[in-house]
Order: sequence, then structure tokens, then C-alpha cells
Amino acid sequence: MNQNLELIKKLVDIGLSETETRIYLSMLSLGETTVMKISHSSGVKRSTIYPLIENLRNLGLVCVRDKGFKKVYVAENPVRLSTLINRKQEDLSSVLPALKSLYTLEGRDILIKTYEGVEAMKSVYDELLSELNNHDEYLVIGDPERWDNHAKDYFKKFIKKRLKIDLEVRQLLSYSKTAEEYKKFEDNFKEKIKILPKDYKIDSNVIITKNKVIMHQLDNLAITTVIETRSIVSLQKNLFEMLWAFCK
Repeated sequence: MNQNLELIKKLVDIGLSETETRIYLSMLSLGETTVMKISHSSGVKRSTIYPLIENLRNLGLVCVRDKGFKKVYVAENPVRLSTLINRKQEDLSSVLPALKSLYTLEGRDILIKTYEGVEAMKSVYDELLSELNNHDEYLVIGDPERWDNHAKDYFKKFIKKRLKIDLEVRQLLSYSKTAEEYKKFEDNFKEKIKILPKDYKIDSNVIITKNKVIMHQLDNLAITTVIETRSIVSLQKNLFEMLWAFCK
């Protein structure tokens, strides 16, 4: 049951509705089947299944065949889901230049946004990666023992993606054995690390780039703040440089 709930969540995340997902998952295990059996297995009313199956058919996830005097339905190989995702990515890439041309910062003197939840936090970091170029500065103030509290697996992947960009990374880390280990292997991760004095406690991770500051809380609430106000970004960078010069 828990596995099915996780599968439903993942498929909803990629764009299917919850009802479409329940129908598709039922069909995967039924093989060649009828609407009545799909309804019984998925718990979706028979009267509402037809248009949803048609949607799945248009997405390439369901095949409809004539068998005698009735129609039977078969789920396509789940590998098709990756094709669906790739197609959506291609569609987005084709319109992204036009969307960017519409986006303007004029009249936005103060740009401070706050997001709640782990998924919103991930979106903020994904967007940041898409904006970074080779040789950009990437400044960090954080607590390495807690900075992935909300999403350990995500941040492991994030660091791997970040390493593919040739960034100028410097990190100021709160004192801990974990921070000392990071310091030992800084060259492996193409970064420079300094460790803050023991009495410096950090409750938010801070990322500073040329255009924005990102802060996400390390406590139980996944709250992420994004600042794109130039004067504040400049101030945060100056404060980072002061701390960097202060630390050994």
C-alpha cells in the first residue's frame, strides 16, 4: 500500500492526475482488460474512466484494441513515461526563450520571496543551477552537519550537478568534525573552505551568487528565502568577504 502511494505521488509529480495514475497502475497489473475490471481494481467510477483512458491514450500510455464486439485496454510499457517527460522538457525548452523575453526586472526594486516546503526549496536550487555559468562565484555560509536535513538525497545530486559547472566556490562552515572532514577534501570538490570559530552558531544555509542570495532554514520548517535586490546581495557578499578575511 505504501509503495502504491509513493508511485502515485511520483506520477502525479510528472504530470498525471491522481485518478489517471490510479487507472494506469491498475492497468499495468491487469494486462489486457476491460473498463469494468479497471474500475473495480482502481476504485474509479466506470462512468468517469472513458475520458481518462482517452487522455492516457493520447499520452501514449494506453493502447485500445477491438476484440470481437468489444474494446479491450492495455497499459503500454512504463518506459514510455520517460518519453513523456522528455517531450515535456523539449516543449518547455522551445518556449523558454520567448518566456524569458517577457520577463523583466524593471519596477522590481525590492525582490524578496519566501517559499515553504521541501519541493519549493528544491525548485529554488534547481533554478539557481540553471542560472550559473563557468567561473561564477558561489559563496556559502552553512552548517554541514545540518544543511541537508530536509532532503539528503536531493542535495547529494545537487552537488554532483554543481560540480559539472566550473564555479569559484568558497565555503564558510560552522565548526564541527564534519566541517573538518570537508576541509580535508576541499580540492576534490573544487572549492575553498574556511571554518568559523566554535561559538558561531548557524541556523540557516546561505548561498550568495552574483545576482541573488538564497537562505534556507535548518530547523524543522523548510522555509526558503530568495533575495534578488542588488544592494542586499552586495551587502551579503561584503559581509562574507569580511568573515572570510577574519577566518584562518
